[in-house]
Amino acid sequence: MGESFNNTVQNISLDLNASISSLKTLVERNTKYITLIFLIGIIVVVVFFMNTDEDKVFHPHTKPLKPVKSLETISTKNQTRNSMFQNIRAGAIVFYGRQRYVQILNCYLERNLIDNGGVLQEIIFVAKTNNKADLAYLDSLIASHPKRYSRKNVTNLGWSFDAHYKGLNPEQYYFKIDDDIVYIHEGALEHMLEAKIQNPDVLFVSANVINHPVLASVHGQMRAFYNISRLANISGEDPNCAWNSANCGSIQHESFLKHIHDKSLHYYIFNQWDFNWKNQYPRWSINLILFQGKDVRDVTPGDDEHQISIVIPSKQKRHSIAVGAAVAVHFAYIPQRNSGMVGAREAYFVGRYANLSRTFCVSSTKKDSNK
Repeated sequence: MGESFNNTVQNISLDLNASISSLKTLVERNTKYITLIFLIGIIVVVVFFMNTDEDKVFHPHTKPLKPVKSLETISTKNQTRNSMFQNIRAGAIVFYGRQRYVQILNCYLERNLIDNGGVLQEIIFVAKTNNKADLAYLDSLIASHPKRYSRKNVTNLGWSFDAHYKGLNPEQYYFKIDDDIVYIHEGALEHMLEAKIQNPDVLFVSANVINHPVLASVHGQMRAFYNISRLANISGEDPNCAWNSANCGSIQHESFLKHIHDKSLHYYIFNQWDFNWKNQYPRWSINLILFQGKDVRDVTPGDDEHQISIVIPSKQKRHSIAVGAAVAVHFAYIPQRNSGMVGAREAYFVGRYANLSRTFCVSSTKKDSNK
């Protein structure tokens, strides 16, 4: 029995060796074909990811509500107001403090006045500064648009704006705009207003803000950022591009300015971004947002951004969104300034955006007919 078992094992070993030898011979004879098949597989994978990148379709964590129409404006200069907005009253609140930015922003505010084919019937500047030169500029600005512009003052220079939120018309729509918004794409406000009207369950509507802590990661993964040293698209989100970094701010500004020069703003475009996907309520920046007066009546003294992005939505169990076609640019946060977005670097970008506003904005506006 032991001899029979040994013979069986020996036969299996011989068969196995023969199989391995045959397989080795087969591989040696067909090496070039196997290599070719492997290379074809690699090419197919590479082409697939290249096409995915070119399509710029990026919707993780996105809960589409209504499709956008692209970057084309909803209303045109020849069509003063879209029929959707005929019975809608909209205004803007600008928390003001710095002339150097508002000189740029004002061009976009003027372009969006109802007199110039926009949707803004009034613009309220909430003065949050004691700087005499900045206040003198604001007064001259209001004097040039007495029927559209007005000024209110804060009682302190802290974060608390609750009194100004509580005093708003409950049914009116308001765009809250930081004074260092340095670009607003034509039609952006209309896109935001359309999204709010068509989605009444949505609480707050944000622009698609460039240089924004949450949306920057979206833009990065959509390949919108450039590596400044090579001006080649960064492949995916740059892990070093933190919202509080001056260098990250520079990357975002340089990338945007190149994209607008190359007419390639589609790199930033998505449908609608749900800040509260999976019913989570993280903090997000309120640089340029839209709401109705009744949406902010519960704002209390303190950090308004915390309340608008987290507290109020979580209490009401309502979502807030960003509209992809409503492209805007925010200049800088305090930590970005503290880490280097000052002096020559700030002056360089302020100059670039001032030139951009003269190119895209001033030529398309007319004198306020209600002066």
